[in-house]
Amino acid sequence: MGMLKKRQHGGVAVEFTFVFPLLFMLVYGVITYSFLFLLTSSVHYAAQVGAEAAVSVAPVADEDEYRAAIATRVDAVAKQSLSWLSPSQRARLTVDPPNYDVAGAVLVRLQFNTVGLFPVVDLPLVGPVPNFPDIVVATANANI
Repeated sequence: MGMLKKRQHGGVAVEFTFVFPLLFMLVYGVITYSFLFLLTSSVHYAAQVGAEAAVSVAPVADEDEYRAAIATRVDAVAKQSLSWLSPSQRARLTVDPPNYDVAGAVLVRLQFNTVGLFPVVDLPLVGPVPNFPDIVVATANANI
């Protein structure tokens, strides 16, 4: 009986070497993909808030000045709605100039660059984890 215990002593370490990488990648995948889903929802929300903020800009006689005021307001409000992100992550957000037409509709388009956001691990038989899209795009429109 004592001899059997000695032979089994390293068995836990061998099992751990096989199980730990799988559990680690599972937890890593859950965390990174949860962050991506949260980020996607937040960027869509920021686009909607930006479109709503464009409505609050008072019209002026000069069309170019009005477009610039809308762009400034949308940029500020969209970035403010993502204030929970770190400054380096907020710098990844690109606010395209809002499209404003004479009929009174404004279209806001935001882009968030996800390249390099998380380290990518290349797993055999699985591929790269996390496999994020390079850019998360969100659009929203509002009638002025």
